[in-house]
Amino acid sequence: MAVDLPAVPQSTGIDSVMVGLVDRAAHGLWALGRAGMAPPESETSWQAVEQYAIQLIASGDYLTYGSTGEIDVNRVERTGWKVHSQELADAGMIALDAAIRRDVDGVLAAGDNLVTVCESCHEEYRLAPPMEGTVGPAR
Repeated sequence: MAVDLPAVPQSTGIDSVMVGLVDRAAHGLWALGRAGMAPPESETSWQAVEQYAIQLIASGDYLTYGSTGEIDVNRVERTGWKVHSQELADAGMIALDAAIRRDVDGVLAAGDNLVTVCESCHEEYRLAPPMEGTVGPAR
C-alpha cells in the first residue's frame, strides 16, 4: 500500500545543484583518461569515480523535486524536465556500473552518453550550461 508523504522542502535551487553537484561530478567523469589525466589505478581513485556517478544518480532524483529557485517550479512541472532528470540518473547508473567493474572504457562511454543527456536538457532549459561555477540564463 502506497503512503502519501508530505512534500520535502528543498533548501537550495536547481541551479545550485547543477553547479555544485552535477557539473563537478560530470567533469570528474569527462576528465577520466583524457587531456593528460591518467585513468584511475588505485582503489581510492576508483572510489572517487564511483562517488561522481552516485552524485549524478542522486542529483537526477533531486532535480524532480520543487526547490527554492524562482523558476524551478515551472521546470519541475514539465514532463520533459522529469524525463531529462531520469536520464541523468540513468547515466549515473551506467557510470557507476562501469566504475564498480573497474572498466575505464565503460566509464568513458558513460561519460560520452552523459554529454548527450546534458546537452539535450540544456538545449530545452538553458541557453548555456553552467560552466565552472557560473550559471547561464534560464529558459
